[in-house]
Amino acid sequence: DGSRFSVINMRLTAEALDRIEQLKRLAAEKGVSLAEFSLAWVMNQPFVSSAITGPSKMSHLESSLKAVDVEFTTEDHDKINKICPPGSAVSDYYSRNVYHYLRQTIGISPIRRMPPNQR
Repeated sequence: DGSRFSVINMRLTAEALDRIEQLKRLAAEKGVSLAEFSLAWVMNQPFVSSAITGPSKMSHLESSLKAVDVEFTTEDHDKINKICPPGSAVSDYYSRNVYHYLRQTIGISPIRRMPPNQR
């Protein structure tokens, strides 16, 4: 209670955790951490002009710099897209964070959404 994990725990659905494990295996095949793999993927997207990181320790910066050397093949992209199809989501991140707080700010009670398996 009171930790950042208690706030983000709502995003850690079973499907999200499954995808994380699959992506960790792909990162391990490249010899990098999942964070380095993920940053490299972002930097390799044609629609991304820059990736902004916020290291708070030198080790975070060093890790981010490793992402520059990660190369992706067409096969890698296919594997990643199979795990995380473009446009898919495994949690209600936007609505549960931004929209929820905006509604509270203007005095409207937050919307209670039913879990996907109960819709």
